Amino acid sequence: MRFLSSFLVVSPVAAGFGNLSAIARHNAAESTAHSPDDLAKEARRLRAKARLLRQEAVEAERSLKIYRQNAKDLSDQDADSWIDLLLGNSKTTMAVQVDGGEPAPISIETLAMRIKANNLYSFNKIQKLCRRLYDRETDSMPGSGVLLKDRAEFKLGDENNSVEKKENDSRRIAGLLDRILEAIQSLDDQCNANVASDVRSSIKDLRLSRDALIKRRFESLAAGKEQVSTLDDLVEGSIGKENGKSEAELQKQIAFRRIIDMPLWVPPSLSVLIAKAPTELSVSCLERVKTELLPDSGFFCTSWDYCSTAAVFRGRISLSNETDLIFNGIQSRLQTHPGLRDKVQLFLAEDNEWTGPSSFEDSSKPPGVIIAVPREVIPEHERIRGKTLVAALSVVLTCFTSFVFSLSAYALNGEFFRNVERNDVSAVVPTCLPLALGVLAVSAIHECSHILAARVHKVEMGCPVPLPSLETGTFGSITPLRSFPSDRKAMFDIAISGPLVATLVSFLLIVSGLDLTVTASAQELERFPVISAALVKSSYLVGAAASFISPKLMLLPNAQPFPVHPLFLVGWSGLVSQALNILPIGRLDGGRAAMAVFGRKVSASISFFSILTLVIISFVRSSSLIFFWTAIVATFQRLADLATVDDFSPVDKTRKNIYLILLSVAVLTLWPFPI
Repeated sequence: MRFLSSFLVVSPVAAGFGNLSAIARHNAAESTAHSPDDLAKEARRLRAKARLLRQEAVEAERSLKIYRQNAKDLSDQDADSWIDLLLGNSKTTMAVQVDGGEPAPISIETLAMRIKANNLYSFNKIQKLCRRLYDRETDSMPGSGVLLKDRAEFKLGDENNSVEKKENDSRRIAGLLDRILEAIQSLDDQCNANVASDVRSSIKDLRLSRDALIKRRFESLAAGKEQVSTLDDLVEGSIGKENGKSEAELQKQIAFRRIIDMPLWVPPSLSVLIAKAPTELSVSCLERVKTELLPDSGFFCTSWDYCSTAAVFRGRISLSNETDLIFNGIQSRLQTHPGLRDKVQLFLAEDNEWTGPSSFEDSSKPPGVIIAVPREVIPEHERIRGKTLVAALSVVLTCFTSFVFSLSAYALNGEFFRNVERNDVSAVVPTCLPLALGVLAVSAIHECSHILAARVHKVEMGCPVPLPSLETGTFGSITPLRSFPSDRKAMFDIAISGPLVATLVSFLLIVSGLDLTVTASAQELERFPVISAALVKSSYLVGAAASFISPKLMLLPNAQPFPVHPLFLVGWSGLVSQALNILPIGRLDGGRAAMAVFGRKVSASISFFSILTLVIISFVRSSSLIFFWTAIVATFQRLADLATVDDFSPVDKTRKNIYLILLSVAVLTLWPFPI
């Protein structure tokens, strides 16, 4: 019997697998036998089916919208009746008229008495009532019908629709809403106080989102832009290429529309990357972030908002001085979550829509928010942008300018000049090559320090692209980041490691070169490069070192040539190039460090004024070095760098002091020695 029952169960299953295999073979045979005309006909059929499905989706969405609107109307009727009870059955006014003048607001005591008498202090009733007042407040705002589009203007029994009247109505409704919350909080019940606090936070978030939406749409209208990224446009572009656009063009169009519709809470450092995301975030996925990652994490989520490719979670942090630890705990939860770790990545940033101190934190600093984006959002491999030929040409030019810098340093040496006149390449190249290689070696030390720091913090870096310079041999290198640093501390360590190590090495070379020059014999001096005293006096730091080691050197006239050991020139070139790179501008090492120390908004202002200062100096001092460096920076490096995963938690005072000291060294290097 057991054998028979097993046979009866297994046979249909085996037969089913056999049928599936036969169907798969049949479909494979048919797919290989189809002609191009058959495939085109099938494509047209699928497009027609897609359009039909789209129409069905539109109809279903319309029905759902009507259902929700009906449910909201019923809810609003209840809320309106409660508002009438609080206002003393006055359906058209928000206050009581006094002596025919301005309406006087209903007192908090009266509201508290009416709330208690009518049993209106439950959370659901208060939330519904306050949300209805918020809708009335929004509808009464001037221009809300145009800017918010989906709202009809609310009138308080008066045909006067002037801007002043609307502003007064909106302000009165907002005042009533705030007084209702104060009345609830005044009741002697801790539960009521918590209800009022929660509803107040919710209303505040709604107001912030509303004001930001109005601002975005107003700016869009003022700029003459229209938001055209509708569902029909995207679906029509995705189901066929009848319009003749390639896949790349469609992706660019979608990215452009996403940027136009990008909410203000999206960090600018992420907006372009998010707009190009190949996937979007589902609402269910974001709800799982809110319900499965954030609870009991130390981050109390009070509201959230989302667009197609990002979401923001606002709230408060239980321990403000342990923000980084709390966020790292949330990150650990995400990495071990089987349903979210491959779909979402989280960032901690300042709230861009914050306008003032929150109800729970009296601070001038914007609160932290958690930003969720698709896992596929990664830093662009800028391909410098993918132009290997340009990078190779830059390497060749840097080697050439380093050799030219060395050649110019020996140009005033009598023996070297005679070898040049004799076209003795075998004597010229070996003489210049060590100095050129020394300049490149300092630059290599700079980049190796970056790479080592990046490995410590597990950050991927792109290949450095050197920048040629006739004045110093090289300006340094452009080193792009290929992954998001974990926090501002990691960004600082990676940025500062290169200039810090190279500056120390360069200064030691300057000191060693001056010392070897002072102690050199006459025969050795004849083989040294020859420079003018003005070169030493062009830098306050170099001049100070020379004054200490060789005081007589600083007494020479600016045009007076004198021999110096090659190590001095290697150190001088390295010190100047490091000073230029430590300036707080854009994507320079100094710009990255300034962003980590001062935050993005402050560092952006510092970067702008730094570029402006360089422009002024390049014209006032007629410095070709500053002029060319300003042109390179303003063209390629002026923009802020990538976001860090934790862009909110500040760096410690030690790192801040290190940067300020290094920045002071850079200023002293570029500042001329007083004569």
